[in-house]
Amino acid sequence: MKQINGIGQGKKLSTLSRNLRNESEKLNQLLSEIGSSYAGQDAEAYRTAIVSLQNEMKSIAGEMDRLGSRLK
Repeated sequence: MKQINGIGQGKKLSTLSRNLRNESEKLNQLLSEIGSSYAGQDAEAYRTAIVSLQNEMKSIAGEMDRLGSRLK
């Protein structure tokens, strides 16, 4: 029974990590909007923050994938 539960939890983590990656990619639209709305240091600061957030989201998704694989 524990093995079945682990497989289910692993699949849930895989789904969550995929969703997190998709959400991080949606931030590219925000980057585009910032590029057209802001200039100079403001634009660079916003861009840096968003890229950092995207990287963190992808890193978390990777950890979720690794954990999900171990549970499967």
